Amino acid sequence: MWAEQGEDEQKDGNYPMILGIAAFLTVLGYYLRVQSLEQNNLTANRVLHNRMMENITRVPLTFFDSNPSGQILNKFSTDMFMMNDLLQWFMTDFANCWVMILGNFIMTAVISPWISIIVVLVVVNIFLIVRKIAPATGEFRKLELQSKAPGYTLLN
Repeated sequence: MWAEQGEDEQKDGNYPMILGIAAFLTVLGYYLRVQSLEQNNLTANRVLHNRMMENITRVPLTFFDSNPSGQILNKFSTDMFMMNDLLQWFMTDFANCWVMILGNFIMTAVISPWISIIVVLVVVNIFLIVRKIAPATGEFRKLELQSKAPGYTLLN
């Protein structure tokens, strides 16, 4: 180990080269991650836009009579905003958090395997709670979009 060696051995060894390679690989990994997330985001935007346009052109005309144009425009603009602006940040944060959580879990499992059992139980409980709350969140989003629709209708 580097810390166990003398001062001269520490300076003369390959440690600066190993550190440089590790730094380069870290930067390369970050660049590849950003590129892949950006490419996935662009593909998702294109697919969502094409599907929305295809679906809206195939609905019967009675759909436009029963739904105000502001509500339709609001739905389109909100979905595209989510894809263009928020999804990339959410995916980056998700990837960062996932790596940190996984690293912490591995370190905890190595140090104290019994705590891993408790962590797994807590994660399962959180998953079950989120699964119960998710439908209510969708309903709140629908109510929010419906409340914004009259404003979009006036602008249209």
